[in-house]
Amino acid sequence: MSGKRKGAASLARSLTTHAPPSQELCNGGSLAALIDSGVLRSKHGGVRLLLALHLLLDVAKGVRHWHARGLAHGDLKPGNVLLMVRRG
Repeated sequence: MSGKRKGAASLARSLTTHAPPSQELCNGGSLAALIDSGVLRSKHGGVRLLLALHLLLDVAKGVRHWHARGLAHGDLKPGNVLLMVRRG
């Protein structure tokens, strides 16, 4: 197995090991579903900028967290960004 493939296999095991606990907390569906629902659209046809910026910042913080630990997602897209809804 090449070094690149060995690294990818190690990363896949690491992601599998670390993903389930965070997925259990993600009770808000995916970013793709939120976009499709129209929640991010303003009444005037634009985007609810503040909400979109908060979401973007949260995603960037998550990516920074993983990168600081030597991990990379490899397929970052709205359907793979899971959201958490906080009540209260």
